[in-house]
Amino acid sequence: MLETHYFGKDKFVFLCPLCYSALHLDEAGFENSGVVIWLPEISQEQLNLICLAIFISLKKTSRLSGDDESKKMVEHMVWLYKKFEKRSEPIRTLLASESKSNSKQFQAAGSTAYIANLFVKTMRDKNISSREIAEKTKGLKLLPNPERFKAYIDELSLLSEKEFPVESWMTLAKRHESGTPGTPNDGSQDGGSESFDATPDTPAQTSGEEPAWVA
Repeated sequence: MLETHYFGKDKFVFLCPLCYSALHLDEAGFENSGVVIWLPEISQEQLNLICLAIFISLKKTSRLSGDDESKKMVEHMVWLYKKFEKRSEPIRTLLASESKSNSKQFQAAGSTAYIANLFVKTMRDKNISSREIAEKTKGLKLLPNPERFKAYIDELSLLSEKEFPVESWMTLAKRHESGTPGTPNDGSQDGGSESFDATPDTPAQTSGEEPAWVA
């Protein structure tokens, strides 16, 4: 289930498909692996882990109890992913040569394949390395498309349930919500000086239709 990422001469490392796609935008664009978004507040690895948690959880929503707390959790996860998706719009606006009203051109300008080609052209024209490009654009992240990674998500879903059965999720969520040491609420931030406003204050107002991949 892992991908082989080569670097240098005869050097390679095994990566999860999500991390691999973020390092190979040309392939990601061809395979519709995700959309490029502006998210400097957290790392690509953190975004991948958040998305995997969302995808696995939503895959098993039919097995949750169906009470108000469970429904609220599902709403918040869908809301958060859509908030991430909205972060692609500033990039499209910046790259599109015409206004947002030209929908086809607006979408093409922000496509992963377009951005990958732009990176290659910049490296060639400016004679700079891929490392320099990565440093200058580290605020950009690849938001994974769950449809592309379905097999990987299915496998992780089976593995995760062995240790954390669905029935235990709400208890675990409450434990994290209480802000116990080592949880995301303990005040520590590894992704940068800014904080991403993901407070689910009005998810019902922004959720709209659920994505097709929600169980």
